[in-house]
Amino acid sequence: MKRYVIAALVAASIAGAAFAFANSLTVGTQDLASGSAAVNSGCTGLSANWVTSYVTSPSHYKLATINIHGNSAACQSRFYKVTIAKSDGTSLEEETGQLGATGNGTDAITPVADINAADVGTVTAVLTNAAL
Repeated sequence: MKRYVIAALVAASIAGAAFAFANSLTVGTQDLASGSAAVNSGCTGLSANWVTSYVTSPSHYKLATINIHGNSAACQSRFYKVTIAKSDGTSLEEETGQLGATGNGTDAITPVADINAADVGTVTAVLTNAAL
């Protein structure tokens, strides 16, 4: 039951974050400036699901894989950043990658850390035009 609740929270977080677009940051030799530019080129959202695996010692379910899916063919080859965090916002891990070049664009992320699935509060994703 806990897995379904966590999965629902992830889906809600990803859906909300899918409408956030990356900001551009320009750094000069003397000045620091920021701005924003929409990076939407038809890819208007991401969805995610995850797979857990059981660890016997100490006994818990760990986050084994996060699957990221674009919602249209316009998402192909788009770069993304995924943040896995506790419910209080404390980051557990960040991953960057690139969606596949076929279908709607998909990718599978294997977290580096042994993340207890019960600790996950949100998973957010940001689409970008370039690798981070």
